[in-house]
Parts: sequence; structure tokens; C-alpha cells
Amino acid sequence: KEGVARIFWIGLNQLYSARGWEWSDHRPLNFLNWDPDVLMTPTIGRSSCARMDADSGLWQSFSCEARLPYVCEKLLNSTAELTDVWTYSDTHCDAADWVPNDGFCYLLVNESDSWDKAHTTCQTFSSDLISIHSLADVEVVVTKLHNGDAEEEMWTGLRNINTPALFQWSDGTEVTLTYWDENEPQVPYNKTPNCVSYFGKLGQWKVQSCEEKLKYVCKKKGEKLNDTRSDKMCPPDEGWKRHGETCYKIYKDEVPFGTNCNLTITSRFEQEYLNDMIKKHTVSPEKYFWTGLRDTGANGEYSWASVGGVKRAVTFSNWNFFEPASPGGCVAMATGKSLGKWEVKDCRSFRALSICKKISGHSEPENAAPKPEDPCPEGWHSFPSGLSCYKLFHRERVVRKRNWEEAERFCQALGGHLPSFRHMDEIKEFLHFLVEQFRHVNAKYLCQMLCSSFINTSFLHSDQRWLWIGLNKRSPDLQGSWQWSDHTPVSTIITANEFQQDYDIRDCAAVKVIQRPWRRSWYFYEDREFMNLRPFACDATLEWVCQIPKGHTLKMPDWYNPERAGIHGPPVVIDGSEYWFVADPRLSYEEAVLYCDSNHSSLASLTSFTGLRAIRNKIANISSDEQKWWVRTTEQVISHRFIYSRDPWHHFPVLFGEECFYLSARTWFNDLRKPADCSAKLPFVCEKYNVSSLEKYSADSAAKVQCSGDWITFQNKCFLKIKPKSVTFSEASDICHTYGGTLPSVLSQREQDFITSQLPDMDASLWIGLRWTAYEKINKWMDNRQLTYSNFHPLLVGRRLQIPPNIFDEEAAYHCAVMLNLQKSPFTGMWNFTSCSEHHTLALCQKYSEIESRPTLQNTSETVKYQNNLYKIILKTLTWTDALRECQKENMHLVSITDPHQQAFLTVQAALRNSSLWIGLSSH
Repeated sequence: KEGVARIFWIGLNQLYSARGWEWSDHRPLNFLNWDPDVLMTPTIGRSSCARMDADSGLWQSFSCEARLPYVCEKLLNSTAELTDVWTYSDTHCDAADWVPNDGFCYLLVNESDSWDKAHTTCQTFSSDLISIHSLADVEVVVTKLHNGDAEEEMWTGLRNINTPALFQWSDGTEVTLTYWDENEPQVPYNKTPNCVSYFGKLGQWKVQSCEEKLKYVCKKKGEKLNDTRSDKMCPPDEGWKRHGETCYKIYKDEVPFGTNCNLTITSRFEQEYLNDMIKKHTVSPEKYFWTGLRDTGANGEYSWASVGGVKRAVTFSNWNFFEPASPGGCVAMATGKSLGKWEVKDCRSFRALSICKKISGHSEPENAAPKPEDPCPEGWHSFPSGLSCYKLFHRERVVRKRNWEEAERFCQALGGHLPSFRHMDEIKEFLHFLVEQFRHVNAKYLCQMLCSSFINTSFLHSDQRWLWIGLNKRSPDLQGSWQWSDHTPVSTIITANEFQQDYDIRDCAAVKVIQRPWRRSWYFYEDREFMNLRPFACDATLEWVCQIPKGHTLKMPDWYNPERAGIHGPPVVIDGSEYWFVADPRLSYEEAVLYCDSNHSSLASLTSFTGLRAIRNKIANISSDEQKWWVRTTEQVISHRFIYSRDPWHHFPVLFGEECFYLSARTWFNDLRKPADCSAKLPFVCEKYNVSSLEKYSADSAAKVQCSGDWITFQNKCFLKIKPKSVTFSEASDICHTYGGTLPSVLSQREQDFITSQLPDMDASLWIGLRWTAYEKINKWMDNRQLTYSNFHPLLVGRRLQIPPNIFDEEAAYHCAVMLNLQKSPFTGMWNFTSCSEHHTLALCQKYSEIESRPTLQNTSETVKYQNNLYKIILKTLTWTDALRECQKENMHLVSITDPHQQAFLTVQAALRNSSLWIGLSSH
């Protein structure tokens, strides 16, 4: 149809972590019409949203961050009665080996067969292969048939014999639920039949060849027994309801926390049952129900209150948006539109209804967890008491940085996920792991205050190395609440309330480690100051960390280049080089040089204070403080100021010719001042200059950065106006980074005019992305573009701003640029410089679009609005007098320019049309 988009979004997605493809309106996904090419796409290259080609009707996975047209759908009749799937029914089965549950009987067959043979066997028992129609049915499978974990794949009755695929139950019942596993359903193109199995702790489904031999479950109707006043095995008091091996009762009085009981909720299935129970209670939308979750330590970490002397681990969470909102509270479930969602309330003053819970059968099993002593793969790191292994993928060792989804899929391809945390202690350990890792990686971090005004490189500032973690709220099902990508429950406060602005467009999270080496002995601040955790736009490209459980086997996709330890253990990356610490054999200096050369490296050279410190830290961990290690030094290095940063005028004379030097953890300063006995047998350090990449290759990103949502397009850039904030330069830069951008760089007069045109109603000075010190030449913007255009206030040219030193504030040593916005002043849009530690306004961020906007402006008259004025741009070639008459015909006049914002706006309009435009100024 003419005027209708050919490619558009459909509701198919797999945004919910640890789940497969599903429709956004929760209807079952049993019909599939994938483009055949998408089936061949490797997992790491896929995206989590789907589009449709109107010509072919085929579906394609596509980057969720892309901008496409879309189709909305609304049901005309949504009054259909939903089946009550949660009410308990006492059931009798005619054979002892069948398991009764709510009107049905189930038989788990432990012999493996093809799907057809399994189907035939079930029919001999007057039954059929199991059909699953609700989460209540899924719970039966996982908890009753497999005691919490289906360790082997089991056949279901779901099968497809059509092209395109249409899955149907073998017992003829309607498909009302699909429960696909990650990246499922994967149906081979033009190959039928396809059968479905379930597996794991969640009982999720995957497509299999019907010839596979698997165990299976048969299902048939059972005999429902008479109802009683109280469900079987529950207390005889009125109101108790049974679910599985547990009984529940609602108490109708609103009471403070813990008055009646402490309810624990251990799974999604139990939460769904409680939601159903609350709905049937028909309470008003303002009511709440207490759970037993509270923050007893007021440190932001929530845990279950003990019941009967037993305190269960948090295995499930169901927070509302902006939750958990504060420390020290108690948690209640909401009703109404946020049915069942958890919210933090005051433990003493707030009153809510109660749901009490009693175990009628066997106690609920705790999930088996990895053991701290389990091993990690080679090259991965762990904490002594931790249960996970971690691997940092920083830009020196990967082909490219990635957006959140690409990083998560990278980790999934290795058998893991982006990092998740259950406890504050885990977060602190992870933080220290990152600090140690970046101590090796980042050469531009440590010399800060001590080396300051005496070194040409001056204050080498943090380069904003943000890393993705698994926290996200991408799925519509989450309704704005956070989840971990590996389905770990959220039990700690995630982000402060100050980050609630633009809550709906920053759906992923990243961390930045803040290193303060000169404060290490004081610790008068909390650990949280070392790490920023902030919501980020998911399309930002960052570095990342992968996490796998201890004891798990690492997957090896063909593109992955695993870190081999070699004969001297895994290398350490420092200053962009790889180092091997060779403790055995011990060799003379010349022998050490030859040994390194024969192993495609060289004896390590010291070229920075960062490298020196990192090497000292490493040798302190693997040898005694006095143990000396061979290193290579040159005259340039020996006389370099970094050796003694507190005395930058001190230069060590090179009194010897070709000499040998060693290094120890304790006496490094004296070691480097004098040559050593070259024949001594010592351990040594080898260095390889080109760091080995952890990727053999990488496909280009499927997500092309473009201007979407509130971002304003101009040429090859996108600009975002945000709510003005008075912040330091570093804070402003961080905030722009969370949107996937940077502070603005101004690369031309045209860009300057465009930004100036956006300044009305903004404050008098706004941060732009320029930072430098008094001891270096300004040549780059924060986005690494060259400084090719300058617009500094003319009175500033040649002046130097005197900034007093402040050892407690590294930003105080930097000069940063602000753009002036002086109303009615000719200096509006010009730049000033100030200390980066001062507070100025952040109101504008930028990013580069990979799809350059080339507006097609018509060669006809066009009306545009700016501020409170309406402008008509007439693209005719006229004299000034004719132009004056033309405007009068439109009941308008030739424009008069009264302020710099208007001047900038009209300059941009003329540039976009590549045309000169008359204005109303004349000498008549």
C-alpha cells in the first residue's frame, strides 16, 4: 500500500533476561515465520527485537535501538474468562506411580525414546505426552516431577509438522502458553517435523529433532475428590488455601511489619499464586500486603526475616519501579495495577494486610550453589569466598567496544553473563578486582598529584572507563524495575533517586571505578565513592566484564582466542603491553635478555610510574619483598622524573656504560639508582609490546548509532537537551556518557551556530567538551576530535588562568571550557575557561550518528518557527526591494535580527539551504 512502511517493528522480542522469544502482549508464540537467513546468524550476532518485511511477511531479528515504523494492535473483545489454574483440587490417580495434581495425573517415564515412540507409549496408558497451558502447569513439572531442576531434557507433546512452523499439542488442546528458553525457538529451515522438550530449573522449552531419544512425561485426567471447608493437609481454620505443599491464609487486619507472620516468596510461581489469591480477595487498589523482606542493617541490602529459626536466601525478586527506594525499610506487595510488585515501606508507621504461610509437606529445598573452592577457567579471576569467576574485556584486548546487548551476548557465547551481585560484599570484592585490573591496564592514572606541574603530560586524568554489568530493565514485562541478566534476584539498592530523570530511556547499567591512590592510607570515605554505578543508554558502547559460576566449563566459540597461561602463567597487561614474570629458571642479565628474545618478547622496560607500580605489586604477590628481578632500563628511563616524583628536579647521572638493573618490591628506588652484578642469577620480567587480542575476529555491530527519541539531528551529530544541572566538569562528562554521548565538541562555525541557536532559556555558562592544563597544548576534544575551530572570547587570548593547587581535588588542576550565553550580548556562544572543579550548567550532550542526516529541503517557500517568531523562507532570486514587497504580500516584513540566538538560527537555515538570504537591514 502506498505510503505504508515496508519494514516495521512487531511485538516479538527476547528482552527479558534468561527467557526466549515472546510476544509483548504475552500471547503464545507457536507460529513462526522467520527469514531463513536469520536462522544462520550466530548467537553473538543476533538482536533481541524483531521486524517484519511487508512484502514477504518474513520476520528478522534487528537491533532494538534502531528507529523503525511500527504497528499497534488492540483487541476488540478482551472479555474472555480466564481459566482458574491456581485453585487446589484434591485428585486421585488409578495407579500408584502416577503423580496427582489439580485434576490431572502425571507419569515420568525414565526410558529414552524418540518423540513418536514416546507418544505411542503414552497412548497405551490412555494418556498423551504432557501439554503445558499455564505457569501453574510449569510449576508442577519443575517442582513435583523434578524436585526443582529438570536435569535432563524431557519430551513434551508440542510438535510442528508445517512450513512455516505452527506448533500444536498432540492431545489436541489449544496452545495458550509458550515458555521458550534463551534464543528459542530455533526451527531448522524447511525441515519437519520439529518437537519440543523442556529442561532446567525453570523448565523452559527448546526445539529438538524428533528423532532424538529423550525421557518424557505422560498426562491424563484424574478423579477430583469432594471439596472441603479447608484444603487437604492445611490447618482446619477457615480461609487456609493449599498450593503445592504449602498453605496460605489472608489476615484482614492492617498491622505493622511482622505482627502476624513473615512471608517468604521464593519463586515466580509462588508470586503468581499470591497475585491470584490477592485478586480473589477483592481488596481496594490502595491496600498492601506485608512480606518478610527487610533491610535489618540499614545498608541497602534486603534479606528475608527468619521463620522458625531458619533464614532463607533471597532467590526471587519482584520490585516495582524505583525500588528498592531506600535503606532500612520493610517490603510490602502492592495491589491494583502494580499487583504483587514489591515496595519499601516504613517498618513502624506503615500498616498492611498479612498473608501467612505454612509448609504442609516437605520443606522447600534450597537451590544448590557453586562452592568457593571450585576452580575457574585459565585466565579468569575469582575471590576466595566468592562463587563466580570474572574476566575483564577492555579495549586493548578486544576488536571493538560494544553496546549492552552485544556485551551480554558475548558473555553468553562463553557460557556466562555480564556480572550480577547478591550482596554488598560481592560488590566490594568486584570493585577491588576492577581497581587491581585497571592498575595494570591504564597507564594514565597514577602519577596525578605528586607529578603535577612538573611533567609535560601533567594531570593525566581518568579516561572514563565505564564497564557494562548485567543490570537492566529492557523488558516491557519488568514495568520499569531492574533485573540481572542471569536472573539473579535484586536484593540491594541499585541507583540513587537522583538518577530517576529520563528513567525510561536509560535501561542498562554500567560502573566506573574511581582510583584515588594518594588517599589509600586514609579511608575517611565510604567504599561507594570508589565506584559509580549509573543507568546508561543501552546503545552506548563500553568495555565489559563477563562472569561465570565457579566450576563451570568455559565455552570456546571459534572467534574466541582464549588466554593461554603458557609455561610461566597467564600474562599481565600493563601500559598496553603483556608481561610474563619468570621465577624459574633464574638467569643472569644477558641470559634473561636471550630467554625473552627467544620467546617472542624482550626483557621488560620501565617507561612510566604506572608500569613501575604495577610490576612492583605483581612481584610482591609472587615473591618476597626483597627478591630482586631483572628489568631493562636506559639512560632516558634512569633520568626520567617518574622515578622520584616528589623531587622532579632530581636527575640521576648515568655514570656507567651498558649496565644491568634489577627491581624489588621494597627497595625499588635504591635498586634503580645503581647498577647490579650482571652475573647474578635472578628471576626476570619479559614484555611483549603488542597485546594479544581475546577475539580472533568480530562482525560489525548490527546496531547503527542514530538520532532517536529526544535527540536532535544536525549533520552527522545528535544533540540532547537535558534538564539543566549545576555540576563539575567531570560530573557533566559522566552524565553525558550515561546517554551514550559526550559533552559537545564544536568543530566548525556551522556547528557553533547550531548550538548557539539551542541556547535560549539556558543558563549563562554551559560546559562544552574541552579540557586541558596550563602545561600542555590544547589539541583535542573529549570525543578525541582534533581542535580545528576555536571561538574563545577575544579578551582571553594569550591569558593564563591561575588555579591554586588542591591535593584533595584532581579536577582543580584542569582548565575546562564553558560556552557563554549572555542575553543580548555579542559574546553569546563564545567560550571562556575556568577550573574544572567549579560548578557550571550541564544542559547539552552530543553523540555521532552513523547514519548522517541529509535533510532534503525543498526549493520552495517554507515556514519555520523559532522561539516566539514565525519565519517564512522564500527561495526566490530577488532584489532587496522585491524581497521587501514579497514579505509584505504575506503580511510579514523582512527579518530584523535583534539577538545572537536569532542570528545563529538564521545562519543555520541559510547554510542548510546553501543560499544567501536577504534581511531587513538597509542604509536608506
